Amino acid sequence: MALAENNMGAKFQITSFTEDYDIAFRLRALGLRTTFVSCPVNYTIDMQRDAVAPVYVKRTLPIATREFFPSKIRGAYRQRARWLVGIVFQGMATHGWEGNWGTRYFLLRDRKRIITGPTVILGYFVMMNFILLGLYLDAHANGILQRPDPSF
Repeated sequence: MALAENNMGAKFQITSFTEDYDIAFRLRALGLRTTFVSCPVNYTIDMQRDAVAPVYVKRTLPIATREFFPSKIRGAYRQRARWLVGIVFQGMATHGWEGNWGTRYFLLRDRKRIITGPTVILGYFVMMNFILLGLYLDAHANGILQRPDPSF
């Protein structure tokens, strides 16, 4: 109710890419506390996989967000990109670096991806160049590659 009162009746910020991240900061700003709840709940899960009749499985699981990470590369890439934009850029613009040292450390860990992502890509590029250079030098040393005859 407190979230709705401070957001024109809406509990979620519809412009947020990472609703749960945004809600945690908004609850903290209101002075409210959050907690992880470990309480078993009975779920019925639809396991239909191109079957004629649906298959239902009953499980007792802890309370959790019932969302699954995409299994296809395009969907997974888009999900990771959404998290990056939501946490790094949108989170920094919306919430800044407010909070105590513990909160700032948490923010730094989340926002370091702006540096580590391009660094990893550069690392793969450098590694691939070293591998190709090594293969070239090995082939040249074993006589697989020969220098062209200068008499041509």
